[in-house]
Amino acid sequence: PANPNPFLPVDLQIRHQMPHAGADRELDFARQVIRRLKAASPDIIFSYPLREGDCELRPSPLIAGLEEVSPEVPVSWAPQQQIQASAPRLLEQEDFRGPVLASDLAEGGTGILKDQALCPFRAFVHYRLRGRELDQAQPGLDAMERGSLLHRVLESFWGEVKDQARLLGLKDEERVELVEKHVNRTIDESIEVSDRSLIAVLELERIRLKGLVCEWLRDIEENRVPFTVLEVEKKHAEELGPLKIETVIDRVDQLEDGSRVILDYKTGESTPDSLLGERLLEPQLPIYAVGEAGKEADGVAFAQVRRGGCKMVGISREAGLLPKVKGVQEHKPLQQLGVDNWPQLLEFWRQQLGRLATDYVNGVADVDPVSYEKACQYCDLAGLCRINEAQAECGEGRL
Repeated sequence: PANPNPFLPVDLQIRHQMPHAGADRELDFARQVIRRLKAASPDIIFSYPLREGDCELRPSPLIAGLEEVSPEVPVSWAPQQQIQASAPRLLEQEDFRGPVLASDLAEGGTGILKDQALCPFRAFVHYRLRGRELDQAQPGLDAMERGSLLHRVLESFWGEVKDQARLLGLKDEERVELVEKHVNRTIDESIEVSDRSLIAVLELERIRLKGLVCEWLRDIEENRVPFTVLEVEKKHAEELGPLKIETVIDRVDQLEDGSRVILDYKTGESTPDSLLGERLLEPQLPIYAVGEAGKEADGVAFAQVRRGGCKMVGISREAGLLPKVKGVQEHKPLQQLGVDNWPQLLEFWRQQLGRLATDYVNGVADVDPVSYEKACQYCDLAGLCRINEAQAECGEGRL
């Protein structure tokens, strides 16, 4: 509406077309503004309020002839929010299967089926994609290096001693000296000292290994039924369903009655349950038992070499073959599975391993951990599989 300046004559303002002087001038100005707005962009949207208080409003006659539209109003005019709002919808596709394994011979040994049992995605990334967390530098020797040294010391020791009779024939001082000899030989042959600070670390490692091996020999090996060591660190080729792998068996012993047992050295904790469940969380011993070396085996066990916790953990055809290792019929979980004797146990293992091998060869890669504590807690792939984020989004928390 017109709103002339009260301090100037009205006719003067109209004659000179001064702002707000008259209705004709204001209408002409409004038409010019509308024309400029229409020319500013190929697409222009005019809006108007529907109500003012209790009064219903209509659009200005200057825009009343335009087509009425219902535009989508953005949540925010900020560029970042507008870009996100206008982004195309992501196409989600669940794909938990990789390509079929090209070769039936796979690299990775028994670790392949262990990861497949713990979580198929873990096996796929570790052994098909070769994805691993970068090693973190640390002073001294890491747990893997110390475990490898222990394996080599025991391999060297039994390569000379051969059987329990020779072990029992050694005096305490002779046994300690013999162990010390093999410890020193193993460290000297295995580790090249290029850093002077490593010398002190290796001296401590010599002391640790000597004490640990002597404890193992004294508490376990000397108290077993008589045995002869037939094999140490021998390579085998195993075929499990459609999968072929290469294995290295730590040790095979023959007992005085002709029975044979397969041993796998282990520095961590183990339980027989890891050999008996629907998922074989420790498949190496079952692999050995149903494979080439296990044709004549009557028992398998982890030789748990730990300071203050040396023991045998496994299962055998019957009790008494290995210290505190029960026979098949004494394990209740096996009875629940309908397994009553050693041949049935071997068949059970063969089926479980064949299923794991088939899944691996066929590219089954579901993020399906057996449990958070056993599969995820120390897994190096949490940032890749993002299971914690997925569980949080579903409101389920951790597994």
